Amino acid sequence: MWLVPPEVLTAARERFGVAGVLPSMVTDVGALALVVVLATASASPSN
Repeated sequence: MWLVPPEVLTAARERFGVAGVLPSMVTDVGALALVVVLATASASPSN
């Protein structure tokens, strides 16, 4: 599930180029990195 509909990203890319989708991509990658960190931390045994 995407928070930003694909049509919005397409319109932003067509109007502003890569700079139009950059903010969304930065937050999406940051959210993915956070999920990986939290999943890794919860899977590791605690001392």
